[in-house]
This record gives sequence, C-alpha cells and structure tokens, in this order.
Amino acid sequence: MGKPVIDFGRRDVLLGSAALLLATSSAARAVPGRKLGYAIVGLGGYGLGVIIPQFVNCTHSRLAAVVSGDRAKATRLAAEHGLGAGAIYSYADFNRIRDNPDVDIVYVCLPNAMHAEFTIRAARAGKHVLCEKPMAVSVAECEAMIAACRAADRKLMIGYRCHFEAYNLEAMRLARSGAAGKIRYVRSEHGFVQHDPARGGSSGRCPAGARLWTWASTACRPRAT
Repeated sequence: MGKPVIDFGRRDVLLGSAALLLATSSAARAVPGRKLGYAIVGLGGYGLGVIIPQFVNCTHSRLAAVVSGDRAKATRLAAEHGLGAGAIYSYADFNRIRDNPDVDIVYVCLPNAMHAEFTIRAARAGKHVLCEKPMAVSVAECEAMIAACRAADRKLMIGYRCHFEAYNLEAMRLARSGAAGKIRYVRSEHGFVQHDPARGGSSGRCPAGARLWTWASTACRPRAT
C-alpha cells in the first residue's frame, strides 16, 4: 500500500477515532465545537515527523502540550505551535499534567519499554491515553496499563491502524463472508525499508510481525455481536 494511504489512515484513525470516542466526555460537552487537546509524550522522529504535523488536518484534535527530556527542543516546538511555557513538561515533572485542563488525551510516542510507565502515569493524572504500538514489552505490563485506565475510568487506545485501512478491510470482509472459503492458514509480509543508519536502520527490510498477527486474528475470527 502506498504512502498516501498510510498517512491517511494514521491521521484519521489515530487522531480522529480517538477524538470521536471521547466526544461524549464532559470536556467536549462543556464547550460545543471544542477540539480535544493532546499532549505528545516523546519528541523523537515519530512524534515530530509523523504525528504533530498532522494536527493541522484534524477536525476534532489539537496539540495542547509537549513532553520531552530535551527542554530546548520542547520550548522551540511549543513556540512554533503557539503553546505557552505551561504546556511544556519534562519526564520528571510529567505528573503536573493532572492540573492542565487543556490536555484531554496523552499520546505516548516513547520507546517501547517506557509505554507502560507513562500510560499508567497519564491515567492516574486523569487523562485518556493513546499509546503507540507495541502496547508494552510484556503481558504483565499490558495488564497493568489496562488496570490503571480502568481504575481511573479513562479510555486506552493502542495505535494499530492496519486493520482500518481499505485493502485490509476488504480482506477481512472476504474472510468473514466465506467468499475465500474456510481460512486455515494466512501468510503475509508487512514491513518497511529503513535506510538511515542514524535512526537504527540498514539497507534491509524491517519486519512488522506483531501487526500481521493482529490483522490475521482480527480477519479470521467471527465479528462480535
């Protein structure tokens, strides 16, 4: 699938869907037409290059805060997006975000080993959480993240988008309808080419097996009713 389709899915599924899920929240009802505020946690290549630039295309979402271990970078980015000093957080003082009513959702774009910590901290601060894939590095961490969000009555969403994209939706329809017969085995390839050594890449193709398993298990099981 080409890059434009992937960008469309990322913008509309990850930002649009999360915002629509929260449309009945007290913050959304309090001010009709108010965009829901995201705090982006982690200002690496993904947060800066993929997520933050898409807010200009979002109907229901806006950038409300940034969280980074690099104060200079966070300050520069905040200024570029019209955010004040009160919208800048470090990892150490992240818990202060509890007192920021402009932040409805925390988007965790950190290294995998940090997903659980910041999801749990965000939930305890009273914020909904959108966490990048993979969810965490162990089943125990995943369960702790779910438990924290349930205890705080906050929503938790993981950024898997592939099963919302057009070609995959059609494949799931064919599998569920029986048009392709009884599915006994699924073989597929899914990955990306990373050429930049500075970003941990090589000239080879990087696999994305967890995404494939998520898609296959979704496509081949009956739809819940």
